Amino acid sequence: MKAKEIIEDFKERSVESLRSWARRFIKRMGLVYRIRTKAQTKLRDDINEYIMKYFFIMRKLINEKKSFIFKR
Repeated sequence: MKAKEIIEDFKERSVESLRSWARRFIKRMGLVYRIRTKAQTKLRDDINEYIMKYFFIMRKLINEKKSFIFKR
């Protein structure tokens, strides 16, 4: 019965008041409102090269700092 009362109350409200209610509800509950983007993200053609460079740099840093990282 309570749900029916709430539905009737919402039917009488304007669209803008419903939007503002939804925004406040989302904020109050700590939720995030996200919109799906229409543009698709595409990976660059040379992404493998950048990945390999990243791993090379990380391996080099680990090898240089190995005594500090694994020191007891």
